[in-house]
Amino acid sequence: MMVTAKIASDGQKAMRKLMRQSAAKQVFWPMTAGRYHTKPPGLIEAVNYASVAATKFHNAVKDAGLRLADGKYILVCVNESGKITPSELAFPPGYEESYALELMKRILNNKWSVIGVAFCLLDREAGELLSHYRPFERTERNERLLSSVLDVWSAAIKRR
Repeated sequence: MMVTAKIASDGQKAMRKLMRQSAAKQVFWPMTAGRYHTKPPGLIEAVNYASVAATKFHNAVKDAGLRLADGKYILVCVNESGKITPSELAFPPGYEESYALELMKRILNNKWSVIGVAFCLLDREAGELLSHYRPFERTERNERLLSSVLDVWSAAIKRR
């Protein structure tokens, strides 16, 4: 009985701590939760996953009263030589599903490989950029490439 009460108390403390955070952090941290893929998805599955997650991300940002321009959700691809594709693969808010078809076509035509997703959200209350990536296949190379995407975003935000 005592153990159950302790677990419930810890859960309530965690919820109170989350509610004291800024609105951006309340949107961002739940989006980072989840399991990594056990095997790399195919193109259609990867784009669908990113599209659904981008829709969820943009809706959460909008519902929290934050600016949609402060958030970005992107499907990260690499070309045949291993270089990251341009960041114009970001899902535009409100057009995630229709953009998914165009994105699949571009990936196929350019022979890019999908390596993961990355997203960021500018927390104006705290003055920091919250960023996270999720590789579809956990390799050192993929994690390094996805991390470099976040570094580029951080530098771009600091220049604004």
